[in-house]
Amino acid sequence: MKIWIHRDEDFLRDFLQPDLDIKYIETDELSSGEVLLIKRDDRNNIMYSGGTVVLWDETLEKIKKLAYSRVSCNYDYYALDYQLNREDDFDTLVVGSSYPQFGLDMTLVPTWRNLALGSQDIYYSYHLAQKMYKKHKYKRLFWGAHYYTLYSDLSRAKNQSELANITYIYSRIFPHSLGLHNAWDIPKRVEEKVINGIFDIEKSIPIFIKDFFDSLGGFYWNKYRTRFSCRMRMWQGDDITWLEANEAEKRQAAKQRTELHNKSIRYTQSLKENIELFTEMGKWCQRNGIEFYILNFPVSKLYRETENPAFREIYYDIIKSFDFPAVLFDFEEIEFGDEYFNDMDHLNEKGAKRLTKILLNALNG
Repeated sequence: MKIWIHRDEDFLRDFLQPDLDIKYIETDELSSGEVLLIKRDDRNNIMYSGGTVVLWDETLEKIKKLAYSRVSCNYDYYALDYQLNREDDFDTLVVGSSYPQFGLDMTLVPTWRNLALGSQDIYYSYHLAQKMYKKHKYKRLFWGAHYYTLYSDLSRAKNQSELANITYIYSRIFPHSLGLHNAWDIPKRVEEKVINGIFDIEKSIPIFIKDFFDSLGGFYWNKYRTRFSCRMRMWQGDDITWLEANEAEKRQAAKQRTELHNKSIRYTQSLKENIELFTEMGKWCQRNGIEFYILNFPVSKLYRETENPAFREIYYDIIKSFDFPAVLFDFEEIEFGDEYFNDMDHLNEKGAKRLTKILLNALNG
């Protein structure tokens, strides 16, 4: 198919199908039966008959809306994919669960890259760390979570919404069985595929998604996605913060949250596998000259009162048994009041800023 464009609109090639025969309007004579790509403003300036006129700016606007729709439906995957493929330099990588995702203020650490996501277990943290190192030889690795997460294995989750994280995120990041880990049956992924004979939709969408995150500074948290909007609210009132919530409601919410986490102590097989994975990750860092840090994030006072104390004891016993160099920062030993929390066990923006400054002072001290 022959396509006609203006020479100064050569950037359109990035959005078009690769096998098109592209000609410039200013240098060649248009023939009937061919396709002319112009902007809406050019409609009255070009006389063309016998072919097809396509308004490229309108088409790209539709593709942009489709791209933003995909981001909205599967934000974590596209945010993670963006971080994995950023080209700017960095020296420190963060992996782990929702705790470092919520609990670090990345605006304060421009040379860090944060790949942490909700429900991300040690298995996926380790493989993300390796995947990123193949692209960029960073110097420092942080793994962050909370005591109980040593028992976590996303691929063994019974909850379909949690397993969907494998469907929509990790099975797309990692090929075949590597992306599935211990899962053998995951929810089917449904995503609209759009085919166009002129525009390469699947090649164009990532361009718009990259532009979207670039325009927001490259951060996971932004004006469209805030910590507050993603809090785990188990109390009344859409606009009520954890600090403002009723004391009885907060106590009940913390109890519900810890009851959910406390159950994981029976997953001894997952704990055994995670110790092996953690050891492998630590020794991998040692072999590659990467400084390895373990971060345990703070939780609210009410959460701490009802969490199983055995988690902390087991956590410390395991870390003491490691035969590779690692530095532990246990932020639960530092007092964080309710004004620093987004919900029962995740920091808000104020808390993330305070904790990041504490961490930087510790690293520089």
